[in-house]
Amino acid sequence: MLQVNSTLLSLLSSDIIVPYFLVRLDFSLGGPVYVTDAPYDIVYGGNTYTADGGLLNLSPPKAEADISRDLFNIVFTDSTNELREQLAYESTGVPAYVVAGFVNAETSEIIPEYLPVYSGKISKVSWTIERDSPKITIECSGPLTKLRQITNRSTNSANQKLYYPADTAMDNAYDTNSEATKKWGGNS
Repeated sequence: MLQVNSTLLSLLSSDIIVPYFLVRLDFSLGGPVYVTDAPYDIVYGGNTYTADGGLLNLSPPKAEADISRDLFNIVFTDSTNELREQLAYESTGVPAYVVAGFVNAETSEIIPEYLPVYSGKISKVSWTIERDSPKITIECSGPLTKLRQITNRSTNSANQKLYYPADTAMDNAYDTNSEATKKWGGNS
């Protein structure tokens, strides 16, 4: 359950705070990418989230009481093609995290309270060019999306051992070398 302290709760009810978002993409090759849509770089969790990372927009944050597939889109502009090159090597399965931060509009102070917005993995990437600017849309999905995911997987021992090397459950699932003693639907 999301815990919000009383100070932030009262600020959220007023018009004096401006939200910004921090996005972390944990690429295994090349290391994590830290970007923000704030007008300046933000240090959070010991990492610098760069304002020059091309973050254009995000799916609107939402609180849900029910379980859903929780798809989430992150859109970047990528005029240097750096992000596109990283996504060419790792386009799916990369962990993605989004956190909301806030600035007091009256004092320009960063409020030292952050709210988790999204946590999932990159499931799909698409590239477009709009107004002579390359755009990358990253679709992320949470673990519940896998419940409906269709994958090609063989039900044989060799395929099972690719995923679970010590598992022997499929070793005799389809044994063509021996004759069955009891046939399906028969008495003999």
